[in-house]
Amino acid sequence: MKANSLVGDDKYKKKYKKLKNIDLDIQNSITKLNRQFLHAKILGFMHPRTKKEMIFSSLLPQDLNNILKMLRNTEE
Repeated sequence: MKANSLVGDDKYKKKYKKLKNIDLDIQNSITKLNRQFLHAKILGFMHPRTKKEMIFSSLLPQDLNNILKMLRNTEE
């Protein structure tokens, strides 16, 4: 089975393949990302003791949002 790496994951950095014809600003932003490009807008679970439903929400961090904006503004 072939696994796909996650942008920003140090474990797979050696296997990171540069994208062809990518904007240099986008490539630099992705390369400088000091964490995984991973985010959960809403996350929930049942508390193991109280059985109460726990729901947490979070806005997309600005560094990830900036990269997504750049990617959305590129032409195919």
